[in-house]
Amino acid sequence: MRKGSWKLIRYPKVDRTQLFNLAAEPSQAGRVKEMLALMAEQQKFFGDTDPLTVEKPAKAEVNLEFFRNPPARAQYGKVKPKKKPKRKEKAKN
Repeated sequence: MRKGSWKLIRYPKVDRTQLFNLAAEPSQAGRVKEMLALMAEQQKFFGDTDPLTVEKPAKAEVNLEFFRNPPARAQYGKVKPKKKPKRKEKAKN
């Protein structure tokens, strides 16, 4: 949801709200509430039925070990590069 220079992002499955990373600041609680209400209105307008809250949100944690030791590329369908066609040599006169 955007309003002026503010942008609110809601991740209901992990129960996180971002307001330019200020959503957790107590001073922004009113703005978050206002923008969540606007977001709910926009959802109705566009027929978006995804919830803004869930009963049991998952943990919003990042496993940094994944980035230090990513799985082998072969698991993700490594694509072989295409071979370049050979150039035809010009005939010498």
